[in-house]
Amino acid sequence: MAAIHLLQLVLGCAVNCEAKETYIEAIMGMEESVQQSLMEAIQLLMKAVDQCKTLLTENAHLAQKCHELELELASLRDEKQLLQSENKKLRAEASVDHVNPDPVTGASLLGTSSISGDPVVTSLSPTVANVRIGQLQDQVSKLRSEVYRLETGKEEMEMKLTHAMSMNQELKQKCDQLAQRAEEAAHLKDELDIAREELATSAHLTAQMEQLRKRADEAVELRVRCAKLTEDNRVCVERLRELEQETRFSGNLRSQAETQRMQAADARLEATEATRRAEALDSELRKVREELTGTVREKMLLVTELNRLRACCEELQMCVNPTRGVEEEIVSLSSDANVQLSPAIQSQMMNLQEELSRLKTSLSTVEGHTCCVTDAVEPSPTHVHQGFQTETAHEPISHKIGVSPVPVQNGLPEETESVQSVDRELSSLRNQLSQKEQEMTAMEQKYRGYLWKAREVIRVLEREHRRLRDNSQSIHVPAGTTEPAAQEIDRLRSLLVEKEDIIEKLEVCAARPRSHIYFDVCQMLTITIGKTSQTRTLLLRYVTPTFVVGRLVFFVVRAQELYDACIVSD
Repeated sequence: MAAIHLLQLVLGCAVNCEAKETYIEAIMGMEESVQQSLMEAIQLLMKAVDQCKTLLTENAHLAQKCHELELELASLRDEKQLLQSENKKLRAEASVDHVNPDPVTGASLLGTSSISGDPVVTSLSPTVANVRIGQLQDQVSKLRSEVYRLETGKEEMEMKLTHAMSMNQELKQKCDQLAQRAEEAAHLKDELDIAREELATSAHLTAQMEQLRKRADEAVELRVRCAKLTEDNRVCVERLRELEQETRFSGNLRSQAETQRMQAADARLEATEATRRAEALDSELRKVREELTGTVREKMLLVTELNRLRACCEELQMCVNPTRGVEEEIVSLSSDANVQLSPAIQSQMMNLQEELSRLKTSLSTVEGHTCCVTDAVEPSPTHVHQGFQTETAHEPISHKIGVSPVPVQNGLPEETESVQSVDRELSSLRNQLSQKEQEMTAMEQKYRGYLWKAREVIRVLEREHRRLRDNSQSIHVPAGTTEPAAQEIDRLRSLLVEKEDIIEKLEVCAARPRSHIYFDVCQMLTITIGKTSQTRTLLLRYVTPTFVVGRLVFFVVRAQELYDACIVSD
């Protein structure tokens, strides 16, 4: 029975508290039998409450009725006292009548007044006395009837008093019962208030327990996430260490490429200077060739003239002295003034000697220019020097000029092989560059994914931290319980900022100007061309330096095309 009363009390507190909707929904989610028993308990509780209310109203009504009865009883007591006093007077009069049993005579009646009993004058006429006696007798009869009526009223009042006293006793008993019930109701009300307070406290503690349980689950999840993030961070740190090593290696390569680029720039300047010198030498060579062509024409004319003069000299020798040679004859003819030659022949011989001296000087000049050109173009200029030193220098020089392109034609396969080797090196470098770019892109995408995951985790942690902080403010939980989560979030945020800075630095290093690739390719081409002995000999075999310039331009154009291809592939 006490358990039923306790259940009723708890149900009453749950139904009448502030969070009654929550408890009603919880009750609605129970089984039907449990709901039926709860409904019966609630109905019994409501009936008990209604009965208590009716008893309280009845108690108030009975209290009011008791008050009215007490007032009526007081009035009846006053009336009873009056009747008792009057009854005493009447009894006293009756006792006086019994003590003086004399008959009432007219004289006695006349001797006393009807009202005050004062003696009156006895000197009355008999008629007046009889009338007075009749009046007094009527008055006595009236008084006797009044006494009888008062006695009957007294008995009735005694009966009413007895009934009122019994009713008063019953009302007192009912009042005592109602007071006891009121005390019980007040005690139950106090217990109900205490139960309500305990229920509210239990609900608050239950909510706090649920929140603490959720926080514990969230702390476990955060601990698991932190362990996972620590593992990911370790992997990221290892990868960053590898990337830093690669960055240092790429920095070394970049420094080497910078030095090679400077060397390439110096080589380009030297090539430009060599090109300029080659152009100057080419112009001088053209001039020398023109002079040689003119000299060859003049030589041919001189040779024909010498042949003609030799024929004339032979004819003259045959005439003068057939045993002398042509030159001795000419010298003797020129020195001997006694020889009988015509003045025309002597003047012609003088002209021929002057022309020969002039041709020798021009040939020496041409020889000097040819030596300079050969030193600048070919490794050994002995062929031209020997050709001009011998007597066969009088042969046509156009034959040598026509034969000179033969080594160039022979060196073309070597040049093709060197160009192919350079192309192969360029293709390998391009493949390495594209592979490195793909690795950098994949690594960048991977780190971007890591950063995205880290940002999501930090956002979740911030939301959880904010929610925990709001809950702590609403529940008045000490702020020290949320400090580890806040410190963990700050640490993760700082790590994320450091990783973003490192990735930005790597992106800046990877996004350097693409023009460096062009200079690197040109520098490597120049170094490759400078290190290849076949290409060097091929270039040294070229007669015209403009061909070297043309090949350099070809290599530069090829490097530009490779650079554009690299940009397109990126």
